[in-house]
Amino acid sequence: MLKAGEFILGYINDYGVVADTPSATGMPDFGRNGTYLVFRQMAQHVAEFWRFLDDATRRADGTSDPAARERLAAKFVGRWMSGAPLVKYPSGDPHVGTSTLSSENDFAYYENDGYGFACPIGAHIRRANPRDALGPDPQTALHSAKRHRILRRGRSYGHRLANPFVEDGTERGLHFICLNSDIERQFELVQQTWINNPTFAGLQHETDPLIGNQDNTDKLYTVPDDPLRTRVRNLRGFVTIKGGAYFFLPGLRALRYLGSL
Repeated sequence: MLKAGEFILGYINDYGVVADTPSATGMPDFGRNGTYLVFRQMAQHVAEFWRFLDDATRRADGTSDPAARERLAAKFVGRWMSGAPLVKYPSGDPHVGTSTLSSENDFAYYENDGYGFACPIGAHIRRANPRDALGPDPQTALHSAKRHRILRRGRSYGHRLANPFVEDGTERGLHFICLNSDIERQFELVQQTWINNPTFAGLQHETDPLIGNQDNTDKLYTVPDDPLRTRVRNLRGFVTIKGGAYFFLPGLRALRYLGSL
């Protein structure tokens, strides 16, 4: 549960204070019930992504290993193709009830996957929301993570590839949209301190393998395992940020006021 003020201006946030709101002449509460929207257009290099995974998981005789390829893709993301989280389904994709699995978010890391054997420490969903895993104890970690949450929605553009390994020249990707009451403390912290942090949770010279900036890293990704970890090397950028912007979304009363001018 999160305080309304984490997303809607004019209400108490998780720090116990009311977030600052924009004001207009004669309207000190102009920003009340509004929020801030972050938009990004993210071009996704789908064929390059799957070709990379295919090369990284080939058998000793040079043939493709589809099962290993899909498993590594899941290790990058933190979820199987169905959306099932690795931390709850470490052995394989259950492939059932997909609509339920894709929205399954009631899980934590500290007790069941502290070392990242199921969902790697640097996996996309673990970086984007470390939940109870990034702190001296799970309660402190979870309380801290709650202060950096965003309400996110993604809208894809461009049709799906007929063959995921063959680029067809059509641009495709995701329109990333999120809402938050403090862009610096929420969206920007997630991007800078979690997604693109090369020392996130004790890792060294790694960023998010899916959307992270690989320019100043060792271009590798660590998959923990017992007894030996695996390191995937020569990572590249699978996503290109085409552009983006920050917006203020007024509440209904403010919209009516603007419409009356």
